[in-house]
Formats: sequence, C-alpha cells, structure tokens
Amino acid sequence: MIDRNIETILRGLYDRVLQLESYDLCVGATGPTGPTGPQGDPGGATGATGAIGATGATGPIGATGATGAQGSTGTTGATGPQGIQGDIGATGATGPTGPGSNIRDIGWVLSSPTSGSILGPRVGQQHTLLKVSGYCDSGSAIINLEKRASDTPGTSGSVCLSSNLTISTSGSSTSSFTSSGSVINSDEWLLLYIASISGTPTAITVTVKTQI
Repeated sequence: MIDRNIETILRGLYDRVLQLESYDLCVGATGPTGPTGPQGDPGGATGATGAIGATGATGPIGATGATGAQGSTGTTGATGPQGIQGDIGATGATGPTGPGSNIRDIGWVLSSPTSGSILGPRVGQQHTLLKVSGYCDSGSAIINLEKRASDTPGTSGSVCLSSNLTISTSGSSTSSFTSSGSVINSDEWLLLYIASISGTPTAITVTVKTQI
C-alpha cells in the first residue's frame, strides 16, 4: 500500500516537471521591470554592538631608516671674560747642577823652570781634585802638589798626589790622590812642588782639574 502511494506521488511529480518544461518552451520575452515599490518599515531597533575582538599580534619592527644629513654648524659664540688670576705657586726645588758647570781648572805656566816650590792660588771655596796633567817642551820634570793652611802658606802642608808625577814632551797625568790632600778647603793655598828637572826645558805647564 505504501509503495503504491509512493509510485503515485512520483508519477505526479514527473508530470509536473513535464508541464514546467513545456511552459518554459512557450514563455515569451521578459517584459519591462516595473517601478520599485515603496520601502518597507526598517523594522525594529538596532541590536547592541558586539564585543570588540582581541588585538592582533604586533608586527615586526621595520628596518631603521638612513641617517639624515648633518645640519650646518652654528656660529661660534663670543669669548667669555678672562677669569681671575690664581695665586702664584710655590717655587720648585732647584734642579741638579748641569754637567761641567762646576768644573774648574787651576794652572801654572813656568818659563826656564827650576826645582823648588811655586805657590799657587788661595781658593775661595772647597775644591775636590779630579786630575793633574803636565807637559815639558823638552827634557822632563818630577812634580807634586801640596795644600797649605790659609794663614801659613810658607809652612809645609799635606801632599796631594799619592806619588810624584813625571812629565815630559809627551805629556802625562794622574787621578790618584792622598786621602788628606784630595780636597782643598776654602781659603787654603795650592802649591806646585818641582822635585827635579832633567835636561833643559824652557817651559813647563801644569793643570789641575777640580770640582766645586
């Protein structure tokens, strides 16, 4: 019974389709569109606005732009007034004496020399003996030095050289002194002693280098 009803319904649908297809084949051209009818009532009130969605993730930072051109230099300002002069600092310590500035030379130049003592200068400050040099223009001579007290220059004093020095035409020198005669104190006298002469020298030169 149910199957018969289904068959009847399907047949009816099939006939209706055939009618519609036949109708489509007979339909004429579409007529002109009619005027738009009046707008209907907009209806009820607008609904509430929905909740704002969550903020999206921040995008990556863009590349740094190129550095802009440097601006021009401004004009130089006027010079400010001079400050007050500070106090004068303390005088610094005296530096060491330069080389050679404290070196002195004492000398004798003798013509037609003979044996004996020749009194030299009376020094005005302390001298330390450094070197004694001598020369004969011919022959030779044996010499030494003495220092004598300020008030008795005619009285024998302290011998300066540790041994007699023989001088000749080739010259000679020594830097060997006795402990008691290596320093000539202020106001003491320095004396040249010629122990002997060989040959006939016409000139003898003796130089004493000292440090003050």
